[in-house]
Amino acid sequence: MLILEVGEADALLVPDTMTDAAMWAVIVGFFIPVIINIIVSATWPAWAKSVTAFAVSAVAGAGTAWFTGAYAGLGIPSAILLTFVVAIAAYSQFWRKVAPTMQRGSAQAASHASDEASA
Repeated sequence: MLILEVGEADALLVPDTMTDAAMWAVIVGFFIPVIINIIVSATWPAWAKSVTAFAVSAVAGAGTAWFTGAYAGLGIPSAILLTFVVAIAAYSQFWRKVAPTMQRGSAQAASHASDEASA
């Protein structure tokens, strides 16, 4: 395991055994929330957003597995799940904070929620 020292308390662990396919799945997964938020609307129910996120991650993971030739290493289910987990983490820890109104219709949904709260 490779350890990158950031500070005394913060050490970033990078596994030596991470394949190129896994690295690509992480990179793709980081940008998936942007694509998902172009597709979904803030007014959609949570279950619809979740299903859309999983479907987009599944397509991206399968595409990443095919692109990297990962069928002989990191399998399709692994690529899909890794892409999905990274997409969820990237959205909750980065994209939601950087671009809170990234989702289509988020301004209208916020306006509607504030109108209901004031009524």
